[in-house]
Parts: sequence; C-alpha cells; structure tokens
Amino acid sequence: MAKLKQKAFATLKLAVKPKRGTTAPMDGVAKAKGESGKTVSHRHLLFSLSHAMFSCSNPSASLSHAIYGVVRVGKIVLARSRAFRIAMSIRVYSEINLHITWHAKDDLPLITGAMKPDLYAFLKNKIVETQGAYFHGIGGIETHVHIAASVKPSLHLDEWIGQLKGGSSYAMGKRLQWQHGYGVVSFGTKDLQWVLDYIRNQEQHHKRGTIHDRLERIDE
Repeated sequence: MAKLKQKAFATLKLAVKPKRGTTAPMDGVAKAKGESGKTVSHRHLLFSLSHAMFSCSNPSASLSHAIYGVVRVGKIVLARSRAFRIAMSIRVYSEINLHITWHAKDDLPLITGAMKPDLYAFLKNKIVETQGAYFHGIGGIETHVHIAASVKPSLHLDEWIGQLKGGSSYAMGKRLQWQHGYGVVSFGTKDLQWVLDYIRNQEQHHKRGTIHDRLERIDE
C-alpha cells in the first residue's frame, strides 16, 4: 500500500509538470479554475487529489480518477499560461526604422532600366507580405538598391534580408546576381522623409557626389 501511494503521488506530480519549453509554476503560485469556479493552485490540487485518493477504499480506481483530474486541470493551466505569454509578447511598443542596401555582384551595372520596375515591384511585394515588416520606399542605381522599412522586434533580420536577396535574384533569372553582404542603418521616425528623399534621388546624389557613406556601405 505504501509503495502504491508513493507511485501514485509521483505520477500526480508528473502529470502537472509543464512540457519542455513552457514556464513552470513558481512554488504553487500558478493557478487555474476548477469545476466550481474557485481558483486552485498546483500545490493545492496535488494535495486534495492525493488525499481523496488515499482515503478511498479502492486505491487503484482512485489513482486513475485522480490522474484524469490532474491532467485535465493541468491542461487548463498550461493553456492559460501560453495565452498569457502570447498576450504579453503582443503588448510590445517598437519603433525600428531601417535603411537597407546591398549591391550587385562585383558592383556590376546589372540593374538595367528595363529590370528596375519588376525588381522594385517584387521587393516591395515581398516586404508587404512579410509579417512584422512595413514598406516605406525603394530606389537605387544600376549597381545597388536602397530600401526603407520598419520592422517588429520578432523579425529575424539577417534571414529576412537573405530571403529578399535570394528571392529577387531568382525572380529576375540569370540576369541578376547579388554580392555577399548588406548594410543596415537605423534611423528615427522624424528622419523618415529625409531617408526617402535620399533613396528616391539616388542617381542625382551619385552624379553630384553627395552620397552619405553610412547609407552606402555594405561592410565594415
């Protein structure tokens, strides 16, 4: 009987143990509502169910009933815990504005006038379709592109830019290959219009020699 009790209590503790990657309850503080609507803690739940089981005349039947109850309430606790974490992650304020640039392979003039509309349209659509990314503008010259966008903290920047480069190169066929690397510079929202003007007037800036080094670099 003693061994059965030890095994039963160990099984009860295992039943409410959070799955890997979830937040474990802290000292019985995490709570859930039972059938009566009253709030109960994990610790109280274990005590009540184990007490009811051990006082029952049929320990084996009591064990199965107790485990069922613990698992059921445990699922409620974990579901509410996940919902709470998701809600907390949604409530994030961010203002991440980025200027992004990358170059054609070997800085060759591969971005022809005929290619520009299709290339720019493709990149714009890819950015608009990306969850957590917001398109502001695009421009450039024959050797490179400039993009202004805002992103959420959850966006994996390096992977995302790689997808933009790889996808656009594939979409344009063998006519366009990109150089390794890229440049990213953050800027304040109050400077957005200035950055957009700089991107849209790329040809004039390069002809006049009025380029800004920080917005043109793709390496240290």
